[in-house]
Amino acid sequence: YAFEDAMLVSIVKKKQGNGEEPEKPEDKEQWYITPDEPSKGTSAYSIVSARLSKILNDIIKREKGYKFLRSEETTGTYDTTLIGDDNMQLFIPAQDFQPSIGVGIGRIDDVTEFENDSIQICSSIYEIVLDRPVIPDKPFTLTLKPDKSKVGELSPEQISKLKIYWYNDILKRWEYLGGQYNSKTGTISVELTHFSKYALLYNEKIIKMEDIRGR
Repeated sequence: YAFEDAMLVSIVKKKQGNGEEPEKPEDKEQWYITPDEPSKGTSAYSIVSARLSKILNDIIKREKGYKFLRSEETTGTYDTTLIGDDNMQLFIPAQDFQPSIGVGIGRIDDVTEFENDSIQICSSIYEIVLDRPVIPDKPFTLTLKPDKSKVGELSPEQISKLKIYWYNDILKRWEYLGGQYNSKTGTISVELTHFSKYALLYNEKIIKMEDIRGR
């Protein structure tokens, strides 16, 4: 992978014995960042994290009005929880990501252009991006909390119609995912196997199906 090669050049290789710098690879991807000489006391991990954050930040900022929240690199050795903000977190269960993956989270607060007459968006819109295509062996878990500034206090009946959706950029519409409500935390969680834009939506037309858990 070009991303992996870039990291090896900037972190692993040092000056050769004759004092000359190692030859830099040609035909780099457009997002490739020419490595700087690390300052004294700078760890290799912090260099990778900074560059990964910039790459994912640039990807997310291509979307109009998005704010970059955070990024993380993981090999899947341990469970990982990424907190985007007070109303969003992403749980990544331990699994083998070799090579490691970079996960970025962005947010859009002005949701008016994504709403329609039958659907009210009750949270910010969050986008999850990876630095390479991945189909996880174990699904990630997205947890969202309603934004009270958008919806105020909700009745139990309203909460039953509050679910997580993902946005289909090709068809320009929201697709239903569902979600399990946690009355103790006031949050709704759903498992993910692909990565896109997500939000909590209130849909007046939802018919509650008690026999289908989490739907």
